[in-house]
Amino acid sequence: MNRTAGFFFTVVEDALWHDILLHITRLTDPPKQGDYENLTIFRLSSVLPGDELKSEIDRLLNRVRDDAKFAHDWRNRRIGSFP
Repeated sequence: MNRTAGFFFTVVEDALWHDILLHITRLTDPPKQGDYENLTIFRLSSVLPGDELKSEIDRLLNRVRDDAKFAHDWRNRRIGSFP
């Protein structure tokens, strides 16, 4: 495939990679940025009943935040920097 349509598949691969990264960052953005409110997974703990469940979810959300840092960095440096 690379010999036949290498450029085409490179463009498709880059588009899919960027799409995945943007979806990860949308899900893991802060709940509020400036005047805008975002629908993210970090809003989950604010609507949960019970302290035990809330503390477990907060622990998992902190892990998600750490695991998604690469996507935020990539978006901010490479995708968001297009002229």
